[in-house]
Amino acid sequence: MILSEMRPGAMFEISSDLGSRDIDKNYDWVSDLRLRYPDLDLAIISNFIQQARESTNFDVNFPNHVVDPQSLNEN
Repeated sequence: MILSEMRPGAMFEISSDLGSRDIDKNYDWVSDLRLRYPDLDLAIISNFIQQARESTNFDVNFPNHVVDPQSLNEN
């Protein structure tokens, strides 16, 4: 509930050092990924979303889900 009550632009202290610790920086994440997913082609990951969009026909399968903000209730 605390985050939901924050106003836009609120300043807050980040108390986590996850990702900035030596153990996180020194770990070989790429080799670990290759061990867990040997069939994964790391060269195509950068455009994964673009490929997924091109392979899916959104116009036929999904109607337009635009919501009019005026139709929503106050809560």
